[in-house]
Amino acid sequence: MVTAPRACMETIVFIPPVFDELKSGWLGSKGTGRHQPPRAARRHITSGVVEAGIHAKQRSRHAPPFELTDRDASVLRALHRLRVLDRQQIEQLFFPNFSLACKRLRLLYQHGFVERLYRPPYPNGAVRGPAYRLGARGAKLLADEQGIALPQFFYWGKGDDRDAHQVSVNYLFLEHALQLSSVRISIEASARASKCTIEQWRDDVDIRRGKMGDEVRVEPGSGAKHVTMKVIPDGYIVLVTANGHTGHFFLEADRGSESVKEKWRRKILGYKALFSSGTFHKRYQVQERQTAFRVLVTTPSLIRAQNLKAATERYGDARLSQLFLFAPISDVTQQDTLTAPIWLRGGTTGAQALL
Repeated sequence: MVTAPRACMETIVFIPPVFDELKSGWLGSKGTGRHQPPRAARRHITSGVVEAGIHAKQRSRHAPPFELTDRDASVLRALHRLRVLDRQQIEQLFFPNFSLACKRLRLLYQHGFVERLYRPPYPNGAVRGPAYRLGARGAKLLADEQGIALPQFFYWGKGDDRDAHQVSVNYLFLEHALQLSSVRISIEASARASKCTIEQWRDDVDIRRGKMGDEVRVEPGSGAKHVTMKVIPDGYIVLVTANGHTGHFFLEADRGSESVKEKWRRKILGYKALFSSGTFHKRYQVQERQTAFRVLVTTPSLIRAQNLKAATERYGDARLSQLFLFAPISDVTQQDTLTAPIWLRGGTTGAQALL
């Protein structure tokens, strides 16, 4: 039995049979050992596939009663908006400590309000906790809250809950999605601190669903024939500062796995063509032709940021290299994203702030 949200209501819960994040261990069948995942989960971990947990109907049969709190509802709204979060991110946003975050997430999972996406352990064998996304009951709650019929309510992973098929996503895809969530959390916190307004935030899911990827013609190399390519960013942001200035930003979360000479060369040329051709202004309804966007690129290291910055100055029109700014992901998540001088901008020297 689940009752409506009420603030500050917590409860005692039992340990689930699949994964106990509170104890940082897998609870397999008898004799498998505390840190050993069940056979089915182990098979998916070995193959690098991440899967959802036990189906919600099976979980809820043995789940203890609990009362949904206002904070629980806020967690569900964040999962709907950010698509996927891990326990650390959810704790950062809503909970004062690790233990309380684990207890509430376990209950939300057992009752089908959220779903888990399991991740392989670290190379040293340490357990890596699951990621979370919105589940069917969470979607129903938010759809009712917004006055939307559930079939018309979109959320990431919806196919799993409608057809009772598990969501299978590549491990690298999931880690990339979690990195994007971290960047968004940091930018939103910085915007609040600087009294900025985020008028739009379209993530890659929004962009692909809305078929907003734009085709541009680029010359991939000196003397090579022009080719048509599609520019699909990881995110698009419209930010209005406290003094009324508007900035347009594209977001790219680089994990260091794409080659600079091939993949990033195409991206750089694509963004430069997006601006010079006027396609950006038409697609995003920006009236002033001189208004430029910025491409914010987070990287796994400072060296990678420096290498990508050099690539923007080398490929295509060098004058347009100033469209690009690069910063290590550690700086983006640990410092003020908008006001700290952490960004390396193409065509310039030194680090600078966005505001």
